[in-house]
Formats: sequence, structure tokens, C-alpha cells
Amino acid sequence: MIDLHDQRGIQLATVTGEIDLATPTGRLVARTLGAAARHESEHKGERQRRAAQQKTEQGKPALSGMRGCGYALDKVTVIEDEATVLRECARRVLVGESVRGVAADLNRRGIPTVTGRQWTPTSLPAVLISVRISGRREYIAADTYTGNTRPRTGEIMAEGAWPTIITPAQSDRLRALLTAPWRGPAAPPAATAVRYLPVRPVRPVRPVRSPDARPGAQRQTSLPVHQGPGQTRVRQDGRVRLPGR
Repeated sequence: MIDLHDQRGIQLATVTGEIDLATPTGRLVARTLGAAARHESEHKGERQRRAAQQKTEQGKPALSGMRGCGYALDKVTVIEDEATVLRECARRVLVGESVRGVAADLNRRGIPTVTGRQWTPTSLPAVLISVRISGRREYIAADTYTGNTRPRTGEIMAEGAWPTIITPAQSDRLRALLTAPWRGPAAPPAATAVRYLPVRPVRPVRPVRSPDARPGAQRQTSLPVHQGPGQTRVRQDGRVRLPGR
């Protein structure tokens, strides 16, 4: 604000008259109040992060935000219909089916997400790699963010925090599979599918006949003829002529 005042020459003052940027005293007061407010904001954020981490370590669910697939609003009561679908998806992905294919099948069957939308190759893995469906609690620290992008997985802080939908072993396998470096968030099927090149049939080799060969006769292959003395010679008819003969 003070920089804006200096650049544009704008006269700024509060209604109470406590801050007047046109005077050195008012600028000092503004800087002091601003520094104090920022200090309090940083402390408040740190207290909130510590409280969230402590709640995670104690295995308490995050009550804020919308409910996740498979659980009710209290974040711990299992909704059996949704849980059955998640178990099916986990099993199919673990035996080798593509996430894209499983999501497309759910959409064909009219099974929506929690928000009532269709499943996508991005939304389905986000549910399957979440440890909450295995009854565990994970914590993602703010310093692990890449800009504003939240990491897909965090540190598991509590086990057996609430009823499970899939086992922890299944959850660990899904997390390892769906967060592998070679998997893209929305890779096309050709990027991960196995492709087979077409095999061309081998054409039989037809024997080459000499122009002066008789009809029906096969071509005779002539071997090199050694002309030196004492050397074995091979005639055009394939017979071997010994030295001196």
C-alpha cells in the first residue's frame, strides 16, 4: 500500500485518522501494524497445521469438506452399496484391467461419483489410492506441495482408524501401481496398452533355373574351380576331379 502511494501519489487515510500515509508518523504506524498482522497470520497458520497433524496422528477423520466415496457424512460409517463398487474396482484394477476401462464400465452401468458426475481416468484413481478406504489416516504436509498442486499421496500416520472397505495390503498395491512414474494422470490407452506388430507371411523361395537348363532339371550350383597345380577341381556337372586326372 505504501509503495502504491509512493508510485501514484495517492493520498490514503483511514476513517479514524490513525493511519495517514501522507505523514512519516502515519507511514510508521502502517508498517508496524502490517508487520504485526502478518506475524499473527503466520502464527495462526502454524497452529492450524499443528492441530491438523495432531488430529491425523490420533486417527481422527477430517470432518470438514464433502464426504468421500464409500462413507457417510461422519467419514467413518460405511455405505455398503458404494463400498461394494469400490471393492469391485480395486479387484479389477489389481488383476490388470485398465482404469479407463473400469471407469467406462461404471458409467455404462449408471453408477455416478459422490458428486453425481461420471467417472474419469483421473477421478477413479484418486479414490483408489486414498488410504481412507483402507481405514487409515494420512497426512500431507503443506511444504510438499508443488506450487498449488497437492501431492497424490502423503505419510500414513494412523492404522485402523475406522472400518475398512479394502484391506491395507490391497491399498498399498493400488498406491504403488497407480502412482508409478510411467503412469500419466490421463494417458491415452495406447500409452500403456500392449501392442503387437503384424507378422507378414514368409514367401517361399523359388529355385532359379539356368537359361540353358533342360525342362524339369534343377540348376547345378558350381563351386569355385581351383586352377593351381595339385589342387582339387570341381567341374560344372558337380563331379570332383582329383589332381593328375
